[in-house]
Amino acid sequence: MGCYDCPETMKKLSEIYFKVLYQKASKNQKKIVTVSHFSKQRIMELLKCKDENVYVIYNGLSDVFMNCAKDECTDAKVAEKYTLPKDYLLCLSTIEPRKNMRLLMDAYAQLREEAGLKIDLVLAGRKGWKVENILENLSDDVKAHIHFTGFIDDEDLPIVYKKARCFVFPSIYEGFGIPPLEALAMGTDVISSDAASLPEVLKDGAIYFENNNIDMLKECLVKYTSGEIMVDEETKKQIVSLYDWKREALKLESML
Repeated sequence: MGCYDCPETMKKLSEIYFKVLYQKASKNQKKIVTVSHFSKQRIMELLKCKDENVYVIYNGLSDVFMNCAKDECTDAKVAEKYTLPKDYLLCLSTIEPRKNMRLLMDAYAQLREEAGLKIDLVLAGRKGWKVENILENLSDDVKAHIHFTGFIDDEDLPIVYKKARCFVFPSIYEGFGIPPLEALAMGTDVISSDAASLPEVLKDGAIYFENNNIDMLKECLVKYTSGEIMVDEETKKQIVSLYDWKREALKLESML
């Protein structure tokens, strides 16, 4: 329901289009399916739908993440393909305002200058809108350590996640949030904003900072890179095990 909750992150025509679409789709529907309880609550509040008519069917994880074999040779090929640095923080999403990558870049830039942070930053994904000046006002040193990979092929995603020291997800708004869950599936630690559905989906599997709070993000990054905070492997595995396409498909089938 981003067109209602954060319309400033999308084009005006897109905002109007989705509002009209959602209003029309919700009229006279016996059942509405959404991907999180957060989204269900917003649908009920904004579209005046009844609780008993809105069902939550979670997203699952692709088999490519559940069955990824460790292959150092393949790792090296993927690293070369996307020019990945040896040690990096990773964020993967469409590069657009709602994903809030500039907040991460500003936090990263400040930590390089204030705390001597040495690790590189990799931003993966297609460029969306309002990204023309995304590197504006960053020093040449900071720019030299920020890497844009562009689109990552599906078969390469597990390795890009696995090789990262940490996955950082500063998104302002998510109805579910698949990328940080994929990172957890590869055993990669996650630092995430506490926006929208993310705490519901990631539960105790992530380290959280207050949505859009650069100081809290910097604090999390400093503590994580110094080894003060982390999430144990068993917790990450337990969270990942909650999201299975076949199990969710059976829930959907039972509704029909």
